[in-house]
Amino acid sequence: MELGLTDKTALVCAASKGIGLACAEALAAEGVSVYLVARNRRNLDKAVESIVLAGGKADAIVADLSAAESAATIAAALPEADIIVTNPGQSPGADILAGHETWESGISDIVGKPFGLINQYLPYMESQKFGRIINITSSAVLMSHPGLAFSGALRAALTHATASLAQRVARYGITVNNLAPGPVATDSLMNFFARYAKETGRTVEEVQAERLASIPTEAFVSLDELGKQCAYIASAHTKNLTGKTLLIDGGINSYPFL
Repeated sequence: MELGLTDKTALVCAASKGIGLACAEALAAEGVSVYLVARNRRNLDKAVESIVLAGGKADAIVADLSAAESAATIAAALPEADIIVTNPGQSPGADILAGHETWESGISDIVGKPFGLINQYLPYMESQKFGRIINITSSAVLMSHPGLAFSGALRAALTHATASLAQRVARYGITVNNLAPGPVATDSLMNFFARYAKETGRTVEEVQAERLASIPTEAFVSLDELGKQCAYIASAHTKNLTGKTLLIDGGINSYPFL
């Protein structure tokens, strides 16, 4: 299927590896000029090089997305973008009973800073009558897990904000959606398994096996699958798909009316 994205420009956050890179690669394969944002110059350059060698168009923007000035830094490097993929990255591991400062920091990183970045590009998208905003979130927003309670609460706030913004900008041809994967086969997932195994006094292998057994497909989400889903949501064929949180979780969440 032709996705109608040739000559579009995309900004993809936390894109030096993992989910962000998978999204950038899939968009580049569809003819999108992708700008990858991350703070590690070495990893970022490798990611850009891999896309270019595969025939895509890519460039790097070095920025620390947790920094207060990141949105302005990124917008200065790329003033206009048709597609934005925000990706707050690894799930915050704090306890839900953490102090006020921890909650403030979490809300800022997961909701405030991504929306500050989005706001930089809305005027251009409105002028073009086209825009695709995709927030990478987590299935934890719909299904609690003891090790992801803090992350799930923060991403639930992102989910609500996404739906509200989608209503506000729909008349301009801009869609706003969340891509909510279940467990994805990344280094971050293995780090989570290690942390959770330590907290519960088990081995990493035991925690991993337990998680796989809880998934109806008995498989973690692959990066290739997730990247291609991102590209489709960004496509010209999804103008009426907006304000949604799209689960890719192997059937973990069985509620039929989502």
